[in-house]
This record gives sequence, C-alpha cells and structure tokens, in this order.
Amino acid sequence: MIYSLVRIVSDTITAKFEQGIFRPLETVDLPEGEEVEMLLIPKKGPSIETSLRALDELARLPIESEDDGFSGADHDAVLYPKE
Repeated sequence: MIYSLVRIVSDTITAKFEQGIFRPLETVDLPEGEEVEMLLIPKKGPSIETSLRALDELARLPIESEDDGFSGADHDAVLYPKE
C-alpha cells in the first residue's frame, strides 16, 4: 500500500474584501496559487453600547410576573407532571 501525507492546516486570519478580492491583513504561509476554503464571519456586530442596553433591559425584567396563579416555582410541575 502507498500512503501519501497530506498537510492539513486550519487557521484563522483576518482579511479585508476590496474590489472583489479578499486581502489578508497578516502573512499567510501558503504556496502561491493554493486553493483554500473560507468560512466568512463578518467582524461587524452590535456595538458595546447596544449590547449593554440589551443586557440592562433584561436585568430590569421582573423575575416573576404579577400574580396570575403561575410562577417559576411551578416550572417542574408543568413540564413534568406526576401521573
């Protein structure tokens, strides 16, 4: 049997998309013309301020609603009724 060794490298780099081409923002150790697969994850996301506002809104939610006959204490009884 003949086995060939294949170099598999999985790495994360940052690149900028300009004029239809992905330009790495750091040195990439690949031979010229090497084909790669890319998973695109945009760097833009919610700002810190937006995230903090959302967390603040969540923190202000009441732990229990007004007395409607149901509370978090009933959680297991509702999900796992005794037969």
